[in-house]
Amino acid sequence: MVVASTFSYVSARVPNTLAPSPSTDDWQPIKDLKDSKVIDIANFAVKAYNDKIEGSDLKFRKVLEGKFQLVANGITYQLVIATTEEDIDDEDLAVVFENSKDNVRKLISFESLRNN
Repeated sequence: MVVASTFSYVSARVPNTLAPSPSTDDWQPIKDLKDSKVIDIANFAVKAYNDKIEGSDLKFRKVLEGKFQLVANGITYQLVIATTEEDIDDEDLAVVFENSKDNVRKLISFESLRNN
């Protein structure tokens, strides 16, 4: 399932805990998945998904994996997020773009990794 949403954000800094010397167009691992910036991006993704999908009430638990990519106008994050809804645990893949120039976030995609 793909959903899109935007969100104003004050700072699009690259956290020191991502990876050293990332180059444009290369995916880089996120070194500290507990970094407040990474947690903020993950929470944004879950909230944006809930806002777009009627009846959805996912709760963020933690970030399990993550990588980022520097692009011309910002950063794209790809996160595997542990979520729960009505006592059912899941893992979801979220892709979020953060535009550093306009201070805007956009949820590019959000999908369950659970095998059905």
